[in-house]
Amino acid sequence: RGLSSHCEPSKYHSIIIMELLLGYRFIPLLFVNIVDIALLLAFSVLNTTLLHLVEFLRYTRPYKLEYAKEKRQLRYLKHETNKLRALGQPAFVETSKMERKLLTKEKDVEKIQTDYDARSAKFKTFRKRYSYLVYAVILVAYYQNPILRIGSEEGDHNFLKGMLFPLSAVGMGNKIAHFGCGKGGLSALMVVFASEVITDKVMECLVALLTPL
Repeated sequence: RGLSSHCEPSKYHSIIIMELLLGYRFIPLLFVNIVDIALLLAFSVLNTTLLHLVEFLRYTRPYKLEYAKEKRQLRYLKHETNKLRALGQPAFVETSKMERKLLTKEKDVEKIQTDYDARSAKFKTFRKRYSYLVYAVILVAYYQNPILRIGSEEGDHNFLKGMLFPLSAVGMGNKIAHFGCGKGGLSALMVVFASEVITDKVMECLVALLTPL
């Protein structure tokens, strides 16, 4: 699988000389599956974007619009209540009615927030389970088939481990992702993980720009 780039002895010696002259190390890339990398990136970006869009259109945006509307009404009622309170005893009846309306509106605002928190938590649970299912499918589909391998004919397969440090040393997800890839192999899950992180940040910024304060 992928594009092979094994080094012949003469080429390997040339690389060593170039490394000494230039002062940096060449990446000993044995092979890379460009097509699968592109497909994994495209799938991950599309999948993550769709999940964010569903959450935004079904949960976040309606909540933000309703919450902003109720908060404006709440501010208006507080303003009117303060005006009536300033009138003192002659406006006691009107003040009492306005205070009851204000209390009801505060409860409405709290209920909107509580409902949103519950629905948002439910969607996040669904998204987590769905993501685990996707990860499992990719892990099985690419078992013992890394999308690239870094190393050398002399058995130096620690280059990739050094590039991913400290992620290569910590995190159960990263260790599971490399299961079955062998030494120096980069798993398909790592490509998906990296793409999801970037796409998540981009979509979070877009959602913040598109939703009212």
